[in-house]
Amino acid sequence: MVMEMAMRARDDIDIPMSHDLTPPIPPLAASLHSSFLASHCSSCFHPLQSNPNCSLSCPNCTGSVNYCSPVCLASDSAPHTSSGECQYFLKMKNLQSDSDHLIHDSTDLRVALRLLHFCQRNGLVQFSDRLGGLLVGDLEEVLREGGELAERIKDDALLISSIRSDQQQPVRGAQLEMMVLLAVLRNSVEVQVGEGWSIGVAVYGPHFSWFNHSCSPNAFYRFQLYECGASCESTGFLVVPSPMGETTNMIEGSDKRESTTTQEHCVFSPRVVLRSIKPINKGEEVCITYTDLLQPKCDSRTLNSRNSIITSTGKVSGYKQLSDAVQEAIEEYASFDNPKLCCDKLETILSQNSFMNSLHVSELAEDQFSVHPLHHLSLMAYTTLASAYKWRSQISDNKQSFNLSRISVAYFTLLCLSTYRLFLWEPSLMASTSHFLLGAGEAMLDLLGNNKLEHFILSNSQFHVSVDSLPWVEFQSTNIHFVKCVSELLLQCWPFLVQNSLYLENVKSPIDFSCDDFENNQLGVSLIKQECFVCESKLEKFDKEQECLCKLAVHCLMHGMYLASICYGSNCHLADKAKDLLNC
Repeated sequence: MVMEMAMRARDDIDIPMSHDLTPPIPPLAASLHSSFLASHCSSCFHPLQSNPNCSLSCPNCTGSVNYCSPVCLASDSAPHTSSGECQYFLKMKNLQSDSDHLIHDSTDLRVALRLLHFCQRNGLVQFSDRLGGLLVGDLEEVLREGGELAERIKDDALLISSIRSDQQQPVRGAQLEMMVLLAVLRNSVEVQVGEGWSIGVAVYGPHFSWFNHSCSPNAFYRFQLYECGASCESTGFLVVPSPMGETTNMIEGSDKRESTTTQEHCVFSPRVVLRSIKPINKGEEVCITYTDLLQPKCDSRTLNSRNSIITSTGKVSGYKQLSDAVQEAIEEYASFDNPKLCCDKLETILSQNSFMNSLHVSELAEDQFSVHPLHHLSLMAYTTLASAYKWRSQISDNKQSFNLSRISVAYFTLLCLSTYRLFLWEPSLMASTSHFLLGAGEAMLDLLGNNKLEHFILSNSQFHVSVDSLPWVEFQSTNIHFVKCVSELLLQCWPFLVQNSLYLENVKSPIDFSCDDFENNQLGVSLIKQECFVCESKLEKFDKEQECLCKLAVHCLMHGMYLASICYGSNCHLADKAKDLLNC
């Protein structure tokens, strides 16, 4: 029987929130997506210079992979050539008519080639339950079950065997190739940097792959590209592997061995860093999420019980019917470029299902956090409406354009503050909430057409708030301060944003916490309003509504940056974006 593994906090330390749990972990194997092969370095994943003459490429497969420097070219020579990746590109070019299609779908296959090369080079190829620490013992079961995954594994394994035919023949037919493909398809992660675009795929060893999934995780991860001259010294792991169901730590010292082995193989490849988003006790399991936490998670029994939509006749209306209607409107917007029709359909759906407007957090199950599917549909609708109204404003005349932009901002506000309500009950939604807050703040500034905020932002030292090793009580207090300030500002600017919108005018406030028993000491901290240098600033060039909207924008940007820094560190791209918008 395969022993299931977990990652736990070390037994000798309590870990505060907003603290790095690992040093930068190099991958076992990584490859760029095919669409980025021409524009990014295949070794360090950095963008190539605009001048194509400054980049280098593999002399054998001529232009299939490119590098930003001779050092990157030399470091990736063995993984690229010896793994069979170079032969793969040559094989695809010889097929001519099929090459574009095959190369387009080749990222996982190329990662598998590189992973197999890594395992063979380091003596990790054993026909056991794990390959390089990655679980593959259930391969036969996966193949017996059939389906798309099994067919993909078998087809790609034959192609890998063909590519590597000039090397040592694999044992047991394509068994080894199927094992490595299963390891990649099960453990690979999309490498996201900058604005969140996925530029490639990477597979990491046990010190990342053994983190289990939770719908209420206590850690997040970020990717870190290699920077020349940056220190490579390890700060040590605050988490260690242990068998599931046990609190005993094991594999002491393996962190250094794994890091050394992979650094020698993937010298400049993107690293991953784990970071706590909640306080973690000694020996507590540390989990991440594998999915979008805002996706629906309740089962059919829940949908057919107390949380379903009840029609006027008292019968349960199908959730699938409502979901299909929302999805149809969104797809029509994307496919037929008709933003007005999309807005009309979605607002009709929202108006006819007033339950979606309330977003009662108290209706969630008490024993387990789960985002109700109607909440998910609401957020999907708000996201689409914000985008559709923004697009409509860009193709309309000046007067109509401003009104449409204003409604777009209202939907951005509704989206971010509805998500914020859920976040207050489940802090694991911190990353999504930070994105929505920054998006709303940016939309508000665009509507105002004014970026000169320096006179009440840059001059105040309160803007620069440290988030490293953050005390939990301070985190809660900051969130409550944000709620208090935003609630007061919305009294002035929400009626301005929603005027002449038949649906939004019926939404009293996007952040009305009266139904959530918010002030019943649920968060365990004082609700006394703090002094706020943003709210107390006087903006002479604005009328009252515009002044409140400007202050609301600053609060959203600052709090979005605060939450993003907790998740990803103070130097993350989201924090940099907020500073740029605030002219910092």
